[in-house]
Amino acid sequence: MGFLKANAGKLGLVAVLLVAAIAFLAFGGGGKPSRSGKSQFVCVATGEIFWLERKPRIPPAENPDTGQRTLVPCHENEDGTVSVSSRVRSVVKQLDDEGVNQYVDPETLVVRAAP
Repeated sequence: MGFLKANAGKLGLVAVLLVAAIAFLAFGGGGKPSRSGKSQFVCVATGEIFWLERKPRIPPAENPDTGQRTLVPCHENEDGTVSVSSRVRSVVKQLDDEGVNQYVDPETLVVRAAP
């Protein structure tokens, strides 16, 4: 019992810090911003990543900055690289044949880093 009396202040401080840490993590502290309701696209001409509202789109989608149809859906891999889905391989190949694609390897579908 003497231990608890002598260390009551320390135990109280630990409890407060633990509750604060749990609240921080539970209510959005740290981590990436929420992207719910959005899909990730890469511009094959510029390498820029866009997060667009989820809605039906036929790739390539329109780049909001240029108005050109150069966006294809992509995702981040566990190793930090970004890849394009194999479902749009033919679109990437077409954009590559047209000379528009500068950032997506048409064979591996890995996105090269923009300068």
